[in-house]
Amino acid sequence: MRKVFLLIINRLFLFAKKNNMLNLSRHIPPKIRSVAEKSARRHFLIDKLKEEKCFWSYAPGFADSDVPDEIIIEKTLVYLDLDEIKVLFELYGKQTVKRVWLERLVPQGDYLYTLNRFFAWFYFRVKKPDMYVRSMATRILNRRMK
Repeated sequence: MRKVFLLIINRLFLFAKKNNMLNLSRHIPPKIRSVAEKSARRHFLIDKLKEEKCFWSYAPGFADSDVPDEIIIEKTLVYLDLDEIKVLFELYGKQTVKRVWLERLVPQGDYLYTLNRFFAWFYFRVKKPDMYVRSMATRILNRRMK
């Protein structure tokens, strides 16, 4: 029942936003509005990832709720642009994005090395991104070997 309610609120919010009727959205209680905004941002990121053909392994017509947050974060960091990454940080927060980045992207080593250096420097304000990325990759891989 709660899913249906959230789906209806989400659709109304998206409709109001799409048709420049955001003044109507102020009548929605703040707690519900924040849930709808989060759902709309998540849907926006999934749509962008679908455009980039990032979900080739999923069945056609899969539901947005089938995609875990970690997959959305990982694929957004790898395949989408700075504007979408900004939405990602607004949606999940710096701590969650950094955790997923460290767990999933940093251990890939040389394959994503330049991208990881950029994320370390630009988003996470690391002073020595080269050393940080290499040491974190080694630390995570060693932890996985235990």
